[in-house]
Formats: sequence, C-alpha cells, structure tokens
Amino acid sequence: MFLSLSPSASWAKSRVLSRDANNVVIVSAVRTAITKARKGGFRDTRPDLLLSHVLRAV
Repeated sequence: MFLSLSPSASWAKSRVLSRDANNVVIVSAVRTAITKARKGGFRDTRPDLLLSHVLRAV
C-alpha cells in the first residue's frame, strides 16, 4: 500500500530528515505517576527511581 503525503506533511518530513542540530523529534512517550501537592501514593518515591522505570519502558 502506498500513501502519498500532503504538501505540508512532505515539507515536515523533509525538515525532520535534514541533518540540523536544531531539529527535535519525539519518538516515544511515557506518562509517570506525578501527583499534585505531594499527596499521592508516590510522594516518597525518588525521582531517579521513577525515571529508571520510564527509561526501561521506552
């Protein structure tokens, strides 16, 4: 199956594929259990421990 890109999508793709140090591309995302006002179940969990789980998930 071949999908054609719209002009704006084609432009975006060419910008992403260019080797420019200013380009940032998000290729994956994970949500963490951050709570408001430090009232949640993870309020005593160290940030580096949360980050390690995020990095393993990605």
